[in-house]
Amino acid sequence: MKRIWVLVGCFLLSALPAQAKISLTSTSDQLQMVTASAVSTIHVHVDWADITSTAVSGGRTNTLATTAATTTIASPPAASTVRQIKGVSIYNSHGSSSNAITVQHYDGTTTAILYKYTLGAGERIQIDENGQIVTTDASGYVRSLQSMKTPAGSNPWDETNIALKVSPVTVAQVGGTTAHGSANSQYPVPVGCEVTASMSGETMATEGAITKCYAGRDGAQIVRTDASLEDVTYAVVSATAPATSLVAAQGSGVKACIKHAIVNGIGTTSSNYILLTDGNGGTTKADLIYPSGSAATYVFPLPLCSTANTAWFIDSQGTEAIRVTVGYFKSQE
Repeated sequence: MKRIWVLVGCFLLSALPAQAKISLTSTSDQLQMVTASAVSTIHVHVDWADITSTAVSGGRTNTLATTAATTTIASPPAASTVRQIKGVSIYNSHGSSSNAITVQHYDGTTTAILYKYTLGAGERIQIDENGQIVTTDASGYVRSLQSMKTPAGSNPWDETNIALKVSPVTVAQVGGTTAHGSANSQYPVPVGCEVTASMSGETMATEGAITKCYAGRDGAQIVRTDASLEDVTYAVVSATAPATSLVAAQGSGVKACIKHAIVNGIGTTSSNYILLTDGNGGTTKADLIYPSGSAATYVFPLPLCSTANTAWFIDSQGTEAIRVTVGYFKSQE
């Protein structure tokens, strides 16, 4: 029978979770509470279990602390006994005053502090059998205090009122309108696009400046693979000789950018080609071939743009009459 009780005792010891338990293992060990003042009555309840090689028995201790003192709240166990602390409740019964509480383990020589907390009126410290500590306020809600530091290294926590410190500050406006072409200082979030009658009439922005998104008068957003409808136009000319004007100069700083061209050679008896030149006798930007008696259509994925305020010219390489149609838009870029 004795061997059976030994096995039971060992089983009970090994079955306990391997966490930070509070144990009194010698006849000198005590669990103590230190009260910093006598302003309140502190109610303490401790549950414990004594474990020997042959048995496990439970017990409890109730203590009232009314002075500033070190009070034993769990006494030492008997010889050859481990007193396992199962639960501790420390309650401040005062209606308004707080008391600084220290829970510590004393082995007869050395004192080890387990927990320190200023227990407010109506608050409770609870320690479970695994040594986990929870503090509740006067309403029974669990308090959660975390260590925090501001970027400057100061403590944002109001320890007296158990709350985050709040200081009024002046905050500069974030958002709002930034003028087109101005430096972006407010980081606005664009909402909607501005309607424009002509992109060629907008003020050019410098690199790094904020700009708007634009939409045509029908509300369709302009995405520059083409241009706004207001900027798209066409030109049709007949040519029988070199140096025929196709698109007039668009004004100071404005370019004409061709997106497509149709070379109509219907009625011709031989195939030939024309040159699109940037200005009269200027740089050739494209050779447009047309078949005999037919027409050819060209679409440019990248627009052919003239030099600013420069006309487009056709330089026909044949002698027969042809007609040329181009679609283009105006741009300052």
